[in-house]
Amino acid sequence: MSIQTAQYSLTTTPTQIYTGDGACSIHIHSAAGKCFIGNSAVTSSTGFLIDNGTTAEIAGHETPLYAATDTSASISVMILSK
Repeated sequence: MSIQTAQYSLTTTPTQIYTGDGACSIHIHSAAGKCFIGNSAVTSSTGFLIDNGTTAEIAGHETPLYAATDTSASISVMILSK
């Protein structure tokens, strides 16, 4: 297994945060501001909310993930790959 980490500064334009390579676990932490995750067209209206200071864990996800915000946000992503 390998571990990948990244940090992103988000805007209202969707940013790809995961390529969809079949990771066994994806951890997303919103360090400042709220972010929304979803597909390549994610918005604050359509995305899954990760609020300021919270962490989400997604297991076994095999398609690309994108993140966006309604103002500005900073997130950290840790991916545990097979």
